[in-house]
Parts: sequence; structure tokens; C-alpha cells
Amino acid sequence: MTMFGLSCENITKLKRIIESKAKNNYFYIAFCIACFCVALLEGLLITQSGQGMGPVSVGYILHGARIYSGGFENISHIRGSLPPLFSILIAAFMHLGLTAENAARIITVSFFALSMFPIFFLGRLISGHFTAYLACLTSLAFTPFLYITSNAWAETAYIFSSLMAILLIIIFCQKNR
Repeated sequence: MTMFGLSCENITKLKRIIESKAKNNYFYIAFCIACFCVALLEGLLITQSGQGMGPVSVGYILHGARIYSGGFENISHIRGSLPPLFSILIAAFMHLGLTAENAARIITVSFFALSMFPIFFLGRLISGHFTAYLACLTSLAFTPFLYITSNAWAETAYIFSSLMAILLIIIFCQKNR
């Protein structure tokens, strides 16, 4: 049986090589940082001609621009309930000199790239180093994740937060602290 042109024997050899390298703490830290950089570059390239916008995206960006220009009282008359964190982050990045659209792009891409760390550590805690490396590499090419990153949505922040919560719950359950 072959997977991506690799036989079972070659996959087993690859797994042994990765497991032997995994004993070195610097290797997996370097791997996580490399996946973070690749994800950051990938996200910036995907969104280089602009991000996808929908009614919710426009709402986030509008709320962020209004918070930046006049604080929270400036948005008190707006109806609807958007989660405030994304709009607040947009306003914070606008203080750095970015436009609201570029701030939304940077935030979305940053959360996508940051997601590589909990993905790796979840894979490592659940099933070992090989699964962790495979999970990170797969998430870099996972089409739904890339689609979410290509839009100005708060879902990347939600995914990152959810992964971190699951990781911390597992660590708490294992170490009881």
C-alpha cells in the first residue's frame, strides 16, 4: 500500500527518523517556529490581493474603525451582536498606523500562524511526535483552514482559542494543575 508515493516500509522508516530527531528538544521547537513562519507567509500570500468580505466582515471592520475613531460609545447605537474581540483588535492595530482592512488581514493571518503551536502540542500529547509533525504539516495545506484565513472573519481567532483551551484542559487533566 502506498500513500503519496511512499510504501508502508518507507513511512515506517520516516517515522523512526522523526522519532529519533524528536528526542532533541531544539528540533521540535525549530519545527514549530518553521511551521509558524510558513503559515504566516502562506497566509500573507493568500490574502495579498485582499481578503474575502461578507456582511459580517464589513461589520467587524466598521466596528473596529468606529472604536478607533471614537471609543466604545461611538458604536452603542449599532444594532446586532458581533463578538467584540475582533473589532477591538482591529482598532488596536489601527493605532499602529494600519487601515482597518489591513488590520483585519494581519489579525486573521496571525491567528492562523499561531494555531500551529497548539496543533503541534495537541498532536504530541495525544499520540506522539510523529502525529504532531504530521498534524502541523497537514494543517498548513488544509483547504478549509486556508479558506477561513482568506476571509476577514473572526473564526481563526475562535479556532486558535478553542485549540488552546483544549490543550490546557488536557494538560490540566494529565498533571492536575
